[in-house]
Amino acid sequence: MIHMGMIHLIYDTYELVTKIVVRMLKTDDTVFVVLHKSFIYISGYGCADHFYESDTLLHCFQVLKSLLESPLTQDIICDEIEKKLPVMHHNVRYSCRVIFLNKKILLIRPKMILANYGNNREFSMMYWLNLGEYFLPRMIQDLTGQTTVPFGDGVLSSKDTCIGSEICAELWNPRSPHVDMGLDGIEIFTNSSASYHELRKVLTMSLIFRICLFQRLCYSLYYDGCAVIAINGDIVARGTQFSLEDVEVVTATLDLEDVRSYRGERCHPHMHKPYQRIQTDFTLSDCDDRCLPTHQPVEWIFHTPEEEISLGPACWLWDYLRRSGQAGFLLPLSGGVDSSSTACIVYSMCVQICQAVKDGNSQVLEDVQRVVNNSSYRPEDPRELCGHLFTTCYMASENSSEDTCNRAKDLAAQIGSNHLNINIDMAVKGMLGIFSMVTGKWPQFRANGGSVRENLALQNVQGNFVPCFVQIKFLGVLQVATKVKHFFRMYSINRHKMTTVTPSYHAENYSPDDNLFDLRPFLYNTQWAWQFRCIDNEDPEFLKFLIDSRL
Repeated sequence: MIHMGMIHLIYDTYELVTKIVVRMLKTDDTVFVVLHKSFIYISGYGCADHFYESDTLLHCFQVLKSLLESPLTQDIICDEIEKKLPVMHHNVRYSCRVIFLNKKILLIRPKMILANYGNNREFSMMYWLNLGEYFLPRMIQDLTGQTTVPFGDGVLSSKDTCIGSEICAELWNPRSPHVDMGLDGIEIFTNSSASYHELRKVLTMSLIFRICLFQRLCYSLYYDGCAVIAINGDIVARGTQFSLEDVEVVTATLDLEDVRSYRGERCHPHMHKPYQRIQTDFTLSDCDDRCLPTHQPVEWIFHTPEEEISLGPACWLWDYLRRSGQAGFLLPLSGGVDSSSTACIVYSMCVQICQAVKDGNSQVLEDVQRVVNNSSYRPEDPRELCGHLFTTCYMASENSSEDTCNRAKDLAAQIGSNHLNINIDMAVKGMLGIFSMVTGKWPQFRANGGSVRENLALQNVQGNFVPCFVQIKFLGVLQVATKVKHFFRMYSINRHKMTTVTPSYHAENYSPDDNLFDLRPFLYNTQWAWQFRCIDNEDPEFLKFLIDSRL
C-alpha cells in the first residue's frame, strides 16, 4: 500500500511553505510517503518575463534550500513540482521540477513539451531530452553534499515501485510521457498543472486525469482546483474545483497490486527505449499496510456552466480584492444585463466568503477583517457583507428611464449593496459646455441632425455593434458583408483602447485580453482596402448560391 498526498496552494512567501507542509502532515494524522506539490509553488506561474531575470532564479533556489533543510520534509519523497522553477543549464533556462528526499536531490526533471497556446507563452524556456548532469549552486551543494545531480528525462526507482513524472502540458499531448512510462513498467505517474479555468474545460480534463495536481489562484487568469488521485481509470479522490482555500489536501491509500493486475501483459519494455531509472534506497510501502483499506472509486459531480460562471469569477474577484489592498468594489449599476450580472457575481463572492468563514477558514476571516478594517468583524450574512464590500450607483441622466432605475434599485436591495442614485446631467453638460467653448459647436445626436461622429461620441459606442445570432440569421448576404466591413473598420479604429483595459476574467477559449491572449497589433489601416475589395469582388454566382441556400 502507498499513501498519496496531493495539495493545492498559492504561494507568495517562504512562511507559507512551512504552513503548507505542517497542514498536510497534520491532516487526519496521515503519514505521507509521497508529497506531491503544486508546480507554481516557488516563483509563481505568472512571472512571465521575470524568468529572464537572474534574481528570480536565485530566490527560487533560496526557497528550495529552505525546503531541503526543513525537518518537515524528511523521510518523504518530495515530488516538488516546480513547473516554473527556472533552472539555468548550459546558459539556457529550463522549466523544471525537483524531486528530493532527506536533503538529497534525486532528479531535476525539465519540462519536455512546452505550452504555446491559449494564454500560455512558454517558449521563453527550452526543452531537454537527454539525461545528463547539472552542477548545483554552491548554497545547495553545501547543504546536500552533492556537486552534480541527474538532469533530464528520468524516473525514480524505489525498493518497491517506480515513479514517473510529467508536467502540465505534457498530459495534453497525444504522445504523453506517461504512455511510454507505462509501457516500461512505471507504476505511479504524477502530473502537476496550473490549468486555468474555462467553461466546461473540466469535462475534458476528467477524461485524461490520472494522478494530477491543479491549483487555484488568480493572476490575470483564474487557476481552478480539482486535485485528483486516480487508479486504473477510476477517480478515488479529488478536490473541489472552486474554493477560497489557499491549501487543500487530497489523500488516498492505493494498492499497487491493483495496478499490476490491471496492466498485466500491457507492458512491453522490450519494444521501447527504456527510461533511465534513478535508484533510491527508500520504500513507499510497509509490511503492516496489508490490512489498510484502500480508497474506492468516487463519482465526479460536474458543475453546470451556469454554476461555473457564478463560482469561478467570484473566487477570482476575492483573490483580486484581498491582494489589491483596496476596501471593496464600486460598480455603476445601469439596470442592464452586463452590470447586473457583475453585481450577482460579487454577491456570489460574498456567499462563498461567509461559507468559508463558517467552515472555519481562518485565512479568509483574517483577509475579510483586513479589507473592512475591523479586527472583530465576522461575516455571517452575505447581504450584510455585501454592504461592506460593494457599492453600486445608478448614474441617471435626462435620457434615463424609470424602468432601468427601478431595476438597479431592486437588484441592489436584493444583494445588499450600498446603493447610490446619482444624477450626472450636470457633469455631462459641463463636459459638453467645455467642448462647445473650444469648438464653437454643441454636439447633437444623429436623430437631432448631428453627424455620425457626434452621434458616436455622445453614445460611447463601446457596445453598439452587437448583432445576435438570431438577427444575423435574417440578414441578407449583402447585409452581412456591410456589417462585417463596418465591424472591422470600427474594430481597427478602437483596437488601441484594449491596451489600457484592466485584464478581465478568462472564461472561454477566446479573449480580447491584450498582451496575454490577444497578441495582435493595435494599429491598423482602417480602410482594409485589399480585404474589403475581396468581399466586394466576390463571384456573383457564389453570392446567388448563398442566397438560394437560405431560401
